[in-house]
Amino acid sequence: MKNLISGLILVLVLISTDLRSQNLFSNLKSPLKRADRLFEEFAYASAIDLYLQVLNRDKSNDQVKLKIAESYRMLNQTKEAEIWYEKVMTSSITQPIHKFYYAQMLVSNGKYEEGRKWFEEYKRQVSHSELANNMIEALLSINSFYEDSLTYPVKELKINTPHADFSPVYYEDGILFVSGRTKNVFVKALNTWDNSTFLDLYYSKMNAEGGLGNPVKLKGKINSPLHEGPATIYNNGNSIIFTRNAVTKFDIKNNKDSLKDVNRLMLFSATKNKKNKWEHITPMPFNNMAYSVGHPSITSDGRTLYFASDMPGGYGGVDLYVSYYVDSVWSEPKNLGPSINTAGNEVFPFIYKDTVLYFSSNGHGGLGGLDVFCSIINNNTAGKVKNIGYPINSSLDDFGIIIADDGRS
Repeated sequence: MKNLISGLILVLVLISTDLRSQNLFSNLKSPLKRADRLFEEFAYASAIDLYLQVLNRDKSNDQVKLKIAESYRMLNQTKEAEIWYEKVMTSSITQPIHKFYYAQMLVSNGKYEEGRKWFEEYKRQVSHSELANNMIEALLSINSFYEDSLTYPVKELKINTPHADFSPVYYEDGILFVSGRTKNVFVKALNTWDNSTFLDLYYSKMNAEGGLGNPVKLKGKINSPLHEGPATIYNNGNSIIFTRNAVTKFDIKNNKDSLKDVNRLMLFSATKNKKNKWEHITPMPFNNMAYSVGHPSITSDGRTLYFASDMPGGYGGVDLYVSYYVDSVWSEPKNLGPSINTAGNEVFPFIYKDTVLYFSSNGHGGLGGLDVFCSIINNNTAGKVKNIGYPINSSLDDFGIIIADDGRS
């Protein structure tokens, strides 16, 4: 799961197979050139295998070691990434940003003190870094994140699989969520980022004992051969806005140069018919082939939509935006501003009772990876951001939170 999530969360792009690239790849005889081509095309899992072959022949190749570290980081395999970054930290090829990444891996692996020292080393080599400042400040007050640790016991749900299972929303008498648990036998393509299968939307009904039953795919035209990601439900469960990896074969064929083999995420709406099947799949007006939009969360009246995007003009890699439904039209997305967004990534928003915005971020500083934060929304303005602490947050990625109306689960 963690491999796939790194692509979905931190970059907001999803990769599919590219026949043209495969043909070019087959003409490259050198393992190093093939590995570099795979790396350039985001096929990190396959690139690592070839880089390791190269390293067996030349164990002193620091450039290859660094590429392996970078690949493991992009796959979100933090323990492996830490090991390989450590091998090149004193090398002449290491740039300041690699020290920042090394610090991130250390923190994600629970090595807070060591991680802080490397953030400080990075900060000494760059003129200014909001991210490094945020990380150092959080690590200096790390104990404060554990103050309410006994208030919220956390347990794993029985519906989880070894694959991706994440981003639930309350729906009917259970939850709707995203999962990569099954492979469509009619689709041979894999997500080449990490060789995982594509995601679909599932529903699991709550049983009399309070547990969740066997998940089933949503009916209708909502699931496609590619990714369907996080969704939000409104209009008494009859309307949905969901994330989809939406590039078609026609788009790929006619936009090679601009797409650069990257399939953007887009938002779509749909409605449910009397047979409980989802239909009328409609793209949202702010979709754009030049950037991604995804991770929607809508207010109870269906008129205020929060989502994540890497569109130009933001504060970092991925920011949170809001759009308002006025006179039957969705407004131009508005960036939620510097109180929410950082030079890092802010993703997976959830609006609770229309007044509290929960979201995940790796830019505000916390226990490591993505942490869950909250902010009060007042007059369409976000207030001070608070890390909700352990045990909801951990040293690894924490995201996709939902909260029941009674606030107790």
